[in-house]
Amino acid sequence: MKQSSLRYMIIFMIIMTIPACRKPAEKPSRPVIITSVFPICDLVRQVTGKRMDVQFIIPAGTNPHHYEIRPSQVRNMSQAYGFIGVQTEFDGWIRQYLPDNSQVLNLMNENDAYRGPDDSGHNENPHIWLSVREASRIVHSVEEWLARIDPAGRIEYENNAALAVSRLDTLDRTIKKLMEPIPNKKFIQWHAAWDRFAADYGLHIIGTLQKGHGREITLKAFQALIGSARREQVRVVVIGITQQDPAVKPLIGEIQGILVRLDTLGDPYRSDRNTYTRFMLRNARLLAQALEAQ
Repeated sequence: MKQSSLRYMIIFMIIMTIPACRKPAEKPSRPVIITSVFPICDLVRQVTGKRMDVQFIIPAGTNPHHYEIRPSQVRNMSQAYGFIGVQTEFDGWIRQYLPDNSQVLNLMNENDAYRGPDDSGHNENPHIWLSVREASRIVHSVEEWLARIDPAGRIEYENNAALAVSRLDTLDRTIKKLMEPIPNKKFIQWHAAWDRFAADYGLHIIGTLQKGHGREITLKAFQALIGSARREQVRVVVIGITQQDPAVKPLIGEIQGILVRLDTLGDPYRSDRNTYTRFMLRNARLLAQALEAQ
């Protein structure tokens, strides 16, 4: 037998034996808490410390509304101790992959503090983490929930939460200082993600290109938005860091606009976005620079 044929046969035999050599899933060394997106995951990790293993499902740069879960993630979630979700309509689908006895916290569905800026009590916008002030509420909600399901860690959770809130307060003051001196605080957004952020810092969104997923702006509304932008001297258009929309380019052309790509999910593999504080501060600085230039 030729040497090359022997080599291929050996490789084939090794590949065929791999499935039989796999070990069954081992019990995690720490309780696993599942979250949907990285910003929530990072906030939760700050509270749990090393007592729990906090993971997120939806990768950076992915549209959360259209993400298809991977088989490897399903296997990993099968041993989850708990799940912290944002809103049933946003990430409630994750619960079907969790054990029946897993603990669940739905941040928006169970807390009236997350009502929208109009105080209607019914707000479809799930991007609560894009408000630094509401991030503090998230930390408190998580702390209370963890203390209930793991009383032995209550003191540690309280101390961790206090440190996290202190960092968030500093971030909030920093962003406020960035936004205060800007004369024209108006902008246009592609998707209704930044409503709460704008409300926190006295910014004004004069229009939204996409009211909801699949609900694009009409031609009449688009023309009215161009008119409003010209009258109010608004040039800044905010869009997601990976989003593409055919309506954005003509809008930029009509108003001589400034396109600003902001990140709604952060990225644990990018040094400028790998923590909640870093990714929110990056967004604030980019938006402030654009608003100052308009």
